Amino acid sequence: MELGRELPTGQSSKKIYAVELTRKPTDPVLPGTSDAAPEGSLTVYKNTSDADAGTTECETGHDLLCYQAGNVGLLFEGGEPDLAQTRLATAIQDMGN
Repeated sequence: MELGRELPTGQSSKKIYAVELTRKPTDPVLPGTSDAAPEGSLTVYKNTSDADAGTTECETGHDLLCYQAGNVGLLFEGGEPDLAQTRLATAIQDMGN
């Protein structure tokens, strides 16, 4: 995952950054996904309860993929995760175990 520039937000309780997931050269393009590297945003909240609320809000969105690890939330557009997003979700899940 590559962290990009900070994105504007009118809220001092969080910082938002652009992110891009790096694909392995051998990753096939799955049906329903793009061959472009997945791009999204990473939000750093002041605390976990704010991140919980942000994730809940994200999950109500249409065609959004939402992940959370502690006080950090990740958001990607697109309904079906590709392999890079699936690996990211697995890594986040493993951190919680």
